[in-house]
Parts: sequence; C-alpha cells; structure tokens
Amino acid sequence: MCTVLVVDDSTTVRQLLKLGLARIPGMVCEDAQDGSEALSKLAARKFDLVFCDINMPVLDGLAFLGELKKQPDHPPVVMVTTEGAQDDQKRAMELGAAYYLTKPVQLPQVLEVARRFLPQEPAPQKGKA
Repeated sequence: MCTVLVVDDSTTVRQLLKLGLARIPGMVCEDAQDGSEALSKLAARKFDLVFCDINMPVLDGLAFLGELKKQPDHPPVVMVTTEGAQDDQKRAMELGAAYYLTKPVQLPQVLEVARRFLPQEPAPQKGKA
C-alpha cells in the first residue's frame, strides 16, 4: 500500500488528483488545503509522496518545502502550479522538490510521475518445486 498527500487550496483540484491517483492499485490518498495542514498530517503519518501546489494561503508550497527540508526523512514532493512560473519552478527545485508539474495537469502525467516516485512492491518470490 502507498500513501499520497495532495496539498492544494482548491477543493476541486484536490478531489481530481485524489480520484486520479486512486486508479493505482493499493493507493491511499489524503489531502490538505495548505502547507500548514500538510505539515501537521506529515507529522502524524508517514506518506510516500506529496503533490503540492505553490500558490496557497496560510503557508504556500515554497514555505512548506522549506519547512519540510528541515526534517531528515521526508517523502519526495512533486510541485504543481500554474504555467509560466519559471521562478517558482527554479526555487522549488532548489528547496528540494523532486519534480514539477504545470497546471492544468493531465491524469496520465500525474500517474506516470506518481509511479516514478512511489516505492515499488517487491516481486513475489517463486516457491521451490
């Protein structure tokens, strides 16, 4: 089983990403509406991957990354934000983002990125004959 945290101030975006990610067998998705709530959820539970918007109230995605970077064992973070924000993209990568997606994201792209960063299940061992 893999756990993903979707962080975005848009309820619609959170729901769409969660529904899309639920297509991956064994996927468990939770969401947070800003970086502050995301940090609280990460403190309470281990997640395998985070999808995070940059432009959010309370604690934006860049500030979230800065705080997360202080934690020794944190999951990879895929930043998601609007097109044309190259400065945000550069800053996010400097802060340790694993990858960057531009809105509007397409479901196949989200699934491809999720599969790239999620831990792979070990292959079943063949029994002895």
